[in-house]
Amino acid sequence: MVGYETMNQKKIMKLPKRYHIALTCAGLLGTMASSQAALTIGDIISVNFGAPGHGATVTGAALIGSNLDVWNNINANAGTNVSTLGTVGLNKVDGSSSGASLSVTTGSFNGSNADSANLDIYEGNIYLDSNGQFGPGGPATISLTGLGAGSIVDLYFYIGAGHTSGEGGAITIGGTTYSVTDSNVIESAYTPGVNYLKFDDVTADAFGNIEATWSAASGQRFASLSGMQIQAVPEPSAALLGGLGFFAILRRRRK
Repeated sequence: MVGYETMNQKKIMKLPKRYHIALTCAGLLGTMASSQAALTIGDIISVNFGAPGHGATVTGAALIGSNLDVWNNINANAGTNVSTLGTVGLNKVDGSSSGASLSVTTGSFNGSNADSANLDIYEGNIYLDSNGQFGPGGPATISLTGLGAGSIVDLYFYIGAGHTSGEGGAITIGGTTYSVTDSNVIESAYTPGVNYLKFDDVTADAFGNIEATWSAASGQRFASLSGMQIQAVPEPSAALLGGLGFFAILRRRRK
């Protein structure tokens, strides 16, 4: 390994200075991003919402992850109005602390069993009732804190298998809204816009926080949320410069 690294270092030193600058910039951006982030690129946090006895414990992979992954299983009592879900510390999928926390506030929601699902994440959920029969019914604020200033993450929201026909939901982050209309199907596959939503490259603020608004979609009474996943990803500019540096080396070698 040492010989291999020394060989590559010699090759890089032979490159023209303009390539050294590109590679140095890529390294600096990568260092800056990692120094500000609480999560390491590639880290995953998985969260399951459910009612006791109904999707209360999930393990393994969903859209991302592996079979041995540990989830943060957060349960609300079925049929009980909850005006706030207190701040919950989140672990990574390897079971270690992420330093991040989650809370759900500003809206009354319930824990519920969903219809039978082939995918474990959809066996339970928390839900809003916009008609107010089971409480004010939202919208609710989902807050992620402690991610690290300027951290970049992909966010997955699992919405589906509601116990009422047409139950879905909408998530808004930074003025962008995605919604799902789920007609009480038995979930057997992950389908974008049908039972999950994905937000790419979401940037935490200067305090390391991200806020999302969860509500019923237009024309819907209920909004369900079965779970979510957070994955730390590279800063786009750092990834771009890193790619430019790689191609510069490749081009030099071809010459």
